[in-house]
Amino acid sequence: MTIEEKLEAMAKQLHEMSMSNQELKTRNEYLRKQLGGNLKQKQKLQEDSEQIGANCGSEEEASNALSFSEDDVPFERTRRRPRPTFNSNDFKVEIPEFEGKLDPDEILEWLQTVE
Repeated sequence: MTIEEKLEAMAKQLHEMSMSNQELKTRNEYLRKQLGGNLKQKQKLQEDSEQIGANCGSEEEASNALSFSEDDVPFERTRRRPRPTFNSNDFKVEIPEFEGKLDPDEILEWLQTVE
């Protein structure tokens, strides 16, 4: 390959990379706009939920709603305790390290040893 052909190939690669870079910049800008819109929407939802919480009524009504007598306590389920797991298949195996090269016979021999 001559120097002119190498330069031409490098120029072609540079052009392709600049096109790819421009495409990535366009995608990045699109994603930034989407993220900005999502953040504004989240902030609006948060403000709306704060307003709803403020409009629920007085503190006395809220505390009365949460106070129960012993007879009024809702049914509470007890959590199940996880069962201890005993695995009878607990054992360790020392796998020899592959020290061969790209020779297929050495790879097959190592695989047979591991199996």
